[in-house]
Formats: sequence, structure tokens, C-alpha cells
Amino acid sequence: MTTFLIDLDGTLLTMDVQAFSHAYFGALSRHLAGVVDPHEFPTKLMAATSAMQNDLRPDIGNVDKFKVAFERMAPGLDLSVFWNRMTEFYEGPFDTVRSVVAPNEPVVRAVRYLQNRGQTVVLATNPIFPAVATSKRLMWAGFEPKDFAWVSTMENSRFCKPHVEYWRDVLTAAGADAAASIAVGNDAVEDVSARLAGIATCLVTDYAIGDTGSAGADRVVDGAGFEQWVRETY
Repeated sequence: MTTFLIDLDGTLLTMDVQAFSHAYFGALSRHLAGVVDPHEFPTKLMAATSAMQNDLRPDIGNVDKFKVAFERMAPGLDLSVFWNRMTEFYEGPFDTVRSVVAPNEPVVRAVRYLQNRGQTVVLATNPIFPAVATSKRLMWAGFEPKDFAWVSTMENSRFCKPHVEYWRDVLTAAGADAAASIAVGNDAVEDVSARLAGIATCLVTDYAIGDTGSAGADRVVDGAGFEQWVRETY
């Protein structure tokens, strides 16, 4: 393999989904009070995100797909004010969420090792967050966007996991060959869906989501096992 497509949440970052969701939605709802109803906002945000993930129109980017979906769920919303407040949140108050995550050290070490060995490493995080939020979460893991050959975000993506179209776009953006690539992540559905595009898969189980036993990944290991395999192979 010459190209590694690495997931972020639950892979490079430790991730207790319940703790993250509580901290994230709580902080964001408070920041958007006065713009949207804080009690209804989490449900609407999740519904709009789901609509964006399942919108496979190739001529519309994820940002516009999300905005259209959210506006439909909140009639009368001033979309520009909403989006500006969202950006303000990710630039500042989002930092409070850092307390519930940490670098997943074995995977972080493995990625740095691959980068130092000259392998191509792509951050293939599900592009449901804008670039500013992705940069923040990368920083929490000890990286910067420039450390990667390409980073998927809402702004530069048209599709989301688990759709094959997402993986095809990632390969194109990275100039990578599916046969020489491997997707590494913790989600038994979203990350292992890379095999639909002919990409090998490695499921990291430390913070696994879904049934790891039936996922069909080519390799199933914990973070330490992934680091060991990388060092022995590359």
C-alpha cells in the first residue's frame, strides 16, 4: 500500500460518542440560542446532516446540501446569520469539547511513522463538518491539515460515507489508485464501505462503532495492533 486513508473521530482521536455528543450539542445549542430553538436544534441538525449524507447529487457540494436541508427544517431562518454563528462557534466555543477527546496515541504514532517513511496519508474523515471544525479536531490529535496529502471537509466534498461516491472522489483528489490504498477507521459501516470502491480496509477497534465481527474488513486490530503492523510492514 502507498496511500493511507485515515479516519479522524474514533481513530486518530479517542471518541466516546455519548460524551462527545453531549458536550458538542450542549455547547453549540447554547451558542445558537436566539437564532434557533436550543431544544429543537439537535434533532434538526442531525436530520439535516443525515439528509446531506444521503444526497447523492453530484453537482452540489456538501455545504449547500446541508444549508438547503436545514433551511427546510427551520422555515423563516436567516441562513446567513445561522451559518455565521456556526462558524463563530467552531472558531471559539468548540474548544470546550476538547475535554472529552484525546489523541489515540498508537494510531497517531503509526500515522507519523508512515508520513516520515514517505507514504501518502490522506485524512478521510466523513465530511459532515466544515474545514474550521476539522482543523480544530486535527489539532486536538496533534496534527495540522498541511500534514496530510488531502483533507476531506464539507467545503471540498460532494458526498459522504458510507457511499462509494465519497471514496471515489477521495481517490481522485489524492491522485491515488484504489488497488494501492487502504482505508483505516473505527466505523464498521462508514469506514469499511471503502471496499465498495476497491479499497482495502482496516477496522481499528479501540472506539469501534458497529459490529466489527461482520464488517468484512480486510484487517481488524486495535490501535496498538495497527501500529505494530505498520512498523513491521513499512
